[in-house]
Amino acid sequence: MTIHFLIRRGGARLVDRVVEGAAFDLRRACLFFGEEIKGLRRSGLAVDKITENRWSELFEHIRDRPVLWEARRRLVEGLVDEPKSPVEELLAANHLGEEPAGWQAEVAEQLTAAADRGLEAHQLLDTVMGRVMSTLRGRVAAAKVVQEIHRLQVRKKEDD
Repeated sequence: MTIHFLIRRGGARLVDRVVEGAAFDLRRACLFFGEEIKGLRRSGLAVDKITENRWSELFEHIRDRPVLWEARRRLVEGLVDEPKSPVEELLAANHLGEEPAGWQAEVAEQLTAAADRGLEAHQLLDTVMGRVMSTLRGRVAAAKVVQEIHRLQVRKKEDD
């Protein structure tokens, strides 16, 4: 189904462009242009205004800084809203791809707040991830945040 959509909507050409030109992962490019684009269009985002060159530029940045994959919707919105701005300017304006100093303190603060509310372990992770990733998405990889939560939980158990 995805391949038929890609061919009908011209997405196959975009996949080829970002895979060959930006050396991007084929599977991720197919999923993005075959599935995610449909959702973005349905939500009213004018993704068809984005040129092949802009797509290629975006995917080169995502390839070089994988954490940007987590902020792809926000980046596509930026490409639509600012069609002439280089992707690097969009990244800088939104502080994307830049790991903020002290992000671990925010994780610790949210973890303490969630634990103080008496949440159980599975609720704790979901709650903290939701709160922290709302500000860190595109800056710190989700897997890195999960590792920090686990590290803090182990340290707390050792301290108790």
